[in-house]
Formats: sequence, structure tokens, C-alpha cells
Amino acid sequence: MTNLPISKQILIIFLVLTVAISKHLIILNEEILVALSFLAFLTFSSKTFSESISSTLNARTVATHNELQNYLQAQLTNSRDLIAYHQQYLKTRSAIKKVYTLLANELKKSNSTATKQLKTVCVEQTIERMNTLLIQNSNFKNSLQTAIVKNFRLMNA
Repeated sequence: MTNLPISKQILIIFLVLTVAISKHLIILNEEILVALSFLAFLTFSSKTFSESISSTLNARTVATHNELQNYLQAQLTNSRDLIAYHQQYLKTRSAIKKVYTLLANELKKSNSTATKQLKTVCVEQTIERMNTLLIQNSNFKNSLQTAIVKNFRLMNA
């Protein structure tokens, strides 16, 4: 039956259905009529529009494939950029930790040096003030002795 032209195939199907209906082999009700109409529609659509539907679906397939490839390429590029930024971040973080450690050590050294210098300066200033007080005390003793001697001389004279 597939070797016959479509018009003869349709005619044979129509005649077979007519005989089957007239002999009450097929009872026509609403469901059967809807099913036959649907089958006729599918057959007609597949014969008439199969090429255009196929080409449309193939075009959509190609377009979807290209969009997917572009999306995957963009994701790959973004992932590579993210990995590069992360590696740069890790290097920067490591460098900052090294600088922090060096600065902390330098601050400790300078702090201990500054503390020693401050103690030295305080000791020197204290010694200098003590010497000044000793000199003032000595001068005061001398002036007091001189005043006492003058007062005794004035009292005795």
C-alpha cells in the first residue's frame, strides 16, 4: 500500500471505512468521529508539513546548541578569571601576612629600644636633678652658715 500514490491510498481507506460502517462493523459515535478526525489531521499534517516542521526543529536545535556553547564558554571564562583572582588574593594575603609579621617584629624591637632609651633618659634626668639639689643644698648650707656666723658676730659685737 505504500507504493500507491496518496490519492489512491486515501480512496482505499475511504472505501474500507464506508463498507465497515455500512455493515455495522464500526459504530459511529462521538468518540469514534473525533478519533478519526484526529487521525486524519495527523496524517495530513505529517504529509504536508513534515519538511517545514523538521527544518524549524533543526534550526531551533542549532540555535539552542549555539546558545549553550556560548553560555558554557562564558562560564569557563568566568571560572578561569575567578581562579586567577583567587590566586592573586592568596598571594596578596600571604604578602600582607609577611609584612605584618615584619612590622610586628620591628615594633617590638623599636619598643624595647625606646623603652631602654626612655629609662636611660629618666635615669640621667633624675641624676641631674639630684646633683642640682645637692648643689642647692650645699649652697643653702653655706649661706645658712654664713648668715649664722654674721648673726653671731652681730650679737657679740
